[in-house]
Amino acid sequence: MNDIIILGAGIAGCGLAYNLSRRIGSKRIKIIDPLDRKKGLHNLRGTFHEVIREYNLPYEHIFKGVCFGDHRKKYLVVNEKLFIIDYNKICNYLLSRSNIKLIKEKALSLENNSLITDKKKYKYQYIIDCTGMAFFARRLLKLPLPKIYMYGNRRVIIGKIEPDEYVNFLSEPDGYVEEFYTLNNKILQGDWGISQKVDLSKITPRPYSFYHRIEDRKIASKEFVMYPISPVMPLKYRNIAFLGDAFGNATPSTGEGIRPILDSSKILARAIELENLDYYQNQWKQRYLDSYLKNLITKLDLKNRVSILKVLQKNTDNFIQMIKCQGNGKSKLLIRKLPKRMLFKYAFIYGWLYTIYSLSEYKHKINELLIYT
Repeated sequence: MNDIIILGAGIAGCGLAYNLSRRIGSKRIKIIDPLDRKKGLHNLRGTFHEVIREYNLPYEHIFKGVCFGDHRKKYLVVNEKLFIIDYNKICNYLLSRSNIKLIKEKALSLENNSLITDKKKYKYQYIIDCTGMAFFARRLLKLPLPKIYMYGNRRVIIGKIEPDEYVNFLSEPDGYVEEFYTLNNKILQGDWGISQKVDLSKITPRPYSFYHRIEDRKIASKEFVMYPISPVMPLKYRNIAFLGDAFGNATPSTGEGIRPILDSSKILARAIELENLDYYQNQWKQRYLDSYLKNLITKLDLKNRVSILKVLQKNTDNFIQMIKCQGNGKSKLLIRKLPKRMLFKYAFIYGWLYTIYSLSEYKHKINELLIYT
């Protein structure tokens, strides 16, 4: 039987390698990535306790929770521990526990169930695109790409400011979002925008931002970051599946990708064990799509962000489930408490988005049938 090839050794590829090796063993699995990942503080990510516990992951720091608001007031404090992890360490840890060796080659093309790299040709039963923003297989197959992206400038700053035991996400009506937290005598700060197109004016520090409150400010490093937050169908095409940023698998609410990607990798591992990639797409849609779309609608509507946060103030437990894209029934309950003008607007947008996703999947099912016949 041919190999199962994972393209990309980020959290999606390494997480899938780990979960898949526990279902079918590591003998037939290959993971291919051409380059070593970057090192540094920009690789720090946040995730929740259930992920740390399930995978026994090492972590760098624990924050008490997350604060949401604007630069005048924090309207919502979520006391759910947020674990800061080193992305590179986690990927290497999961890969080492899978007992799968990383093949450092560059994927070039797909041809007759074969992957051609810069060094070799591999026959495959399944190929899993975990190449993130490279969208390797999606581009080759001319499949749709995610439409909405979170993008920003993240900085590591040395300076003086009051330490905070919370991670802060502060939104303004003009689309500016600031991420801010202190860690190990350093300050991590980011200016973010959310849109279909990159607008650098959205990610320029505002006069009122935390960035300008730092005394004796010195930027140690800076990096532009961009990733999709809108899932795109199909999640599988013939014997090819997509995982992680390759289909927009970071949650729209906080941009957290570790947990939803690892959760999705478990569904995909089971689908491969069953030799049924339709199981992966159907289970993912059933578990996540509804919550993703609802989170995405509110995230894009920053003008009404304060009104939404005020409603959520009294429902923090349910809000935690919402930002994790869990608890669909409870999210419906919270949405009903929004002002009617917003409720009608969101209901219309949700129906429109869901129809688009359904039609997109239907279109590609027809294409697959035409190819096979």
